[in-house]
Amino acid sequence: MWDAMGDDERLDGVESRLNDYAHVPRRWRGGGMDRMEDDLTVNPQMMEEEDYAEWVRAGMWRKKHAAEHAEQERKNAERAARKAREEAVREETQRMEEAEAKARARRREEKQKKWRAEARARYDERWKLLIDGDAQGLAFSDIPWPVLLEQRDGASMELLKTQAIAAFLIPSGAEGKEPNGHDDAVKKGRKEILRETILRFHPDKFEGRILTRVREADREQVREAVGVVVRALNELMGT
Repeated sequence: MWDAMGDDERLDGVESRLNDYAHVPRRWRGGGMDRMEDDLTVNPQMMEEEDYAEWVRAGMWRKKHAAEHAEQERKNAERAARKAREEAVREETQRMEEAEAKARARRREEKQKKWRAEARARYDERWKLLIDGDAQGLAFSDIPWPVLLEQRDGASMELLKTQAIAAFLIPSGAEGKEPNGHDDAVKKGRKEILRETILRFHPDKFEGRILTRVREADREQVREAVGVVVRALNELMGT
């Protein structure tokens, strides 16, 4: 009899402890809110009051963190989109600047070509007037020297360099070909231009036709300049 009563007391103690544990909120039984995932399939109507409260809190916790995650993803997407737009703007700006720089270079080159062509035309016209005319007392600047001049009276011995003479007389090449290329037509045109210029500045012919018409103060300087031009032309003929 005493043994039976002892067994009943032990069973009552176990039941009491189990009942006490049943009332411990589920999130306090270990694992925190992460352990509430198994409540997703539980019918809340079958829960006790405390478990239901925990179930509600767990749902709110999940929703709160889901919203935070979604907000962070939205911000990341906005940041990436803004960065992509800024990069696109930078690339487009760079492309436009490069295009404008190329356009300016083309305009500058076209302007230079036009200026050189006009200078060559004036040079040839001045030579024609010089040969056909009989004006006396010519100055150094009255001679059409084969170099580019900013203004007519800007001619000087310092400008009569081989490179400057070549840049003036020899165009940048027929049909886009460089003057130092191997194209026969370009080489032939180059030789003809140089030969024509040599004939104009040939010392014997120049002295007989023009130098005698140069004023005494400039005559020696003109004679020296003619020699410089002829030597430069002979050098160019040999290249």
